[in-house]
Amino acid sequence: MRRVVIAVTLIIIAALGYWLFDFVTRPPESPASEGPLVTRFSEPHFVKYRRGGEREWSLKAEVVEEATDGSGTVHFEKITEGVLFKENEPRFSFVADRGVLTAERDLRLIGNVTFFEDGESVFESNEVIWQAATETVLAPTAVSANYDGQRLRADRLEAKLREDTVTLSGNVVWTTQEGIEVWAGMAVYADERLQFTGGDEPVRMRLERESSSQ
Repeated sequence: MRRVVIAVTLIIIAALGYWLFDFVTRPPESPASEGPLVTRFSEPHFVKYRRGGEREWSLKAEVVEEATDGSGTVHFEKITEGVLFKENEPRFSFVADRGVLTAERDLRLIGNVTFFEDGESVFESNEVIWQAATETVLAPTAVSANYDGQRLRADRLEAKLREDTVTLSGNVVWTTQEGIEVWAGMAVYADERLQFTGGDEPVRMRLERESSSQ
């Protein structure tokens, strides 16, 4: 009889042990019935690296949310402290209302986008796209830029970081501190020089007349 009791006790202990092991090591149940998974962070610092380990860009945002369609798209809300790197060194800083890391791994900034260099505003636009493959900053909408303390307006801006060139195109207007206005189809900044070309229209210039004394 004693042997029977001992045997039953051992069987119960073994069963409890197996149940506990299964409970601890069992993978979590699939949440598919609860809807799509969403990865969401509050006030994170996001850094994107190139394949070689160099930083490509970084930013802070109030909210970062991964898309639910499985595309890998990531949405950012209220972007602050954005930094664009060239050869792993800070090249520009930026802010924007929101942004999207696309499936192609480009960064699209939307709403009140401003780029800075050494703390000074370089240009503003409503939309700016960082094209990772070509290391190009593209503003496809109207842009207001700063050159040596003077303002330029254009329909489009394209900055190639590899070549260190900036091209403003479409209805370019440059207003100097002396009140001189220059209209051109295109303006290209390269080798620390700003050059204007007319495209289909000639480059025009207007001198502001001094007001006559009374």
